Amino acid sequence: MQKAAEFFKINEKGLNFLMKVSDLAKMDNVSTRTICRRAEEIEKLIPDRYPEGSVIYTGNRRSEMDLYVYQDYKRQRGKLMNPLARKYVKPYSANEMALICPVIERVVVMTEE
Repeated sequence: MQKAAEFFKINEKGLNFLMKVSDLAKMDNVSTRTICRRAEEIEKLIPDRYPEGSVIYTGNRRSEMDLYVYQDYKRQRGKLMNPLARKYVKPYSANEMALICPVIERVVVMTEE
């Protein structure tokens, strides 16, 4: 008989956690076009604030985006859009964002008894 042990693993390392644009839209209750517009705004900040690889393309369409970058941008968007307030925003830290919104992965382990 197989027994399923289920536990949750939290990604606390702050590494890139890429999510599909459609999944981000469902998570945030917005349209995919809104996510793509925000991705365009994030791309303008990539060399200065966010790391390379924050927005991934498949062909000419945005297919995946880093969850931590998206959450940080969503929280700081008002300040980042304002050129005068931009200098008062703390630098982006993936480790800090991982503590604020940890990614929980469901892991199921099957064992024989």
